[in-house]
Amino acid sequence: MDTLALYNQARKRGIIITPGSLFTSQQRYQNCLRIGFAQPWSPARIAALEEVAQLLASE
Repeated sequence: MDTLALYNQARKRGIIITPGSLFTSQQRYQNCLRIGFAQPWSPARIAALEEVAQLLASE
């Protein structure tokens, strides 16, 4: 899956992920993503992660 497209879908839902393509100057890693968890787990964060999983599954 193109994670830039996933980023746009997730952002519309208030969820921020980082597409892998931002970590290279080459045409690579479009199918990779980074999820940062610098804060403690919470019900809202778990729900957001589940929503990202649903977006991935729908592709």
